[in-house]
Amino acid sequence: MTCCQIKIGLFSLWLVSVIGLIGMGVTQVNSDVVGSQHLEEKNIPWNGVSDTITLDFRGNSQFDLLWEDAYWHDQRTLTTGYDQEGNELLVSKKINLSLSLSDTDQINVAVAKKARGLRHKSALDRAKAIDYSWSLAPGSLILSDYFTTETSWKNKGQSIKIGLALPKGTLVKLNERSAQGLEHYWQLTGDRFENNHLWVVEGQDKLLCLDCQ
Repeated sequence: MTCCQIKIGLFSLWLVSVIGLIGMGVTQVNSDVVGSQHLEEKNIPWNGVSDTITLDFRGNSQFDLLWEDAYWHDQRTLTTGYDQEGNELLVSKKINLSLSLSDTDQINVAVAKKARGLRHKSALDRAKAIDYSWSLAPGSLILSDYFTTETSWKNKGQSIKIGLALPKGTLVKLNERSAQGLEHYWQLTGDRFENNHLWVVEGQDKLLCLDCQ
């Protein structure tokens, strides 16, 4: 084999490797081009518009340690954590809460689990695999301020969007965590840094403070 043939052979191997790497890169880029969501919705009977509901975002002390010194943006990315049995999983605080006006006398809670994938089905399966919990207690809507998913689903844009529709006139209290997660909090309340107030739902995207100075 001549020196020229060797060089041509090495160049061919290099070219194949480059093409392969480019192909892998394109596949990786395109692996999350499709977005999908899985919607879980529930209507809750409400005793009366004059009742007060507290929006209570609650954390998990074990997972909170993951973000003890992290910036807000870093808390919203998927981070490796462990459950109580020591199993590895992915955890994130990428949760947004928005308020709107209900057209009925019931409270509507809509939890949209979102993710991306190569195709609609893979994105939907990834969204369905998000584990998120919330519950209703007397006078309180208890919402987790984090969600988890299995590590096998990887980081593909997973997030949670909670839409809360309240009857007009409903009284609302926010704790610190719920105020941090509330979309358009500044526009809704005009009071980003103080959240220990009593609000009333006046209309679409409109809260009125009843005890602000």
